[in-house]
Amino acid sequence: METMETTAKYKKKVLVIDDDYYICATISNILTKEDMLVDYENNASDGVKRAIAERYEAIIVDVHLPGMDGVSLFRILKEITPVSKVILTSGDTLISLMEYHSNMNIENFIQKPIDKESLLKTIGEAGI
Repeated sequence: METMETTAKYKKKVLVIDDDYYICATISNILTKEDMLVDYENNASDGVKRAIAERYEAIIVDVHLPGMDGVSLFRILKEITPVSKVILTSGDTLISLMEYHSNMNIENFIQKPIDKESLLKTIGEAGI
């Protein structure tokens, strides 16, 4: 459990929902060095519970998750956490996602494999 003292040293809080531990660790390592507190969950159900329980400036969601696809999770998170910026990530291209989900308002997307430059750029563009 984090204390007020622990969270005070961080500028922003980010939640990562991805079933790939390596991706979660990569994002966490990059953002922690930028003074962000990063939590992660490896499935949609636990991610929703965490998003409801805590306030995050950004939530990074993998498109392909077990139990619920990331696009459905994106919709739920936009509804239950309207102040959080929801960012999708995938090895799929944004164009293929947009063609498949043309009615989505996907504002922020990170292409996998994730690198520091693209992650920080996308976080910045999201206003985080």
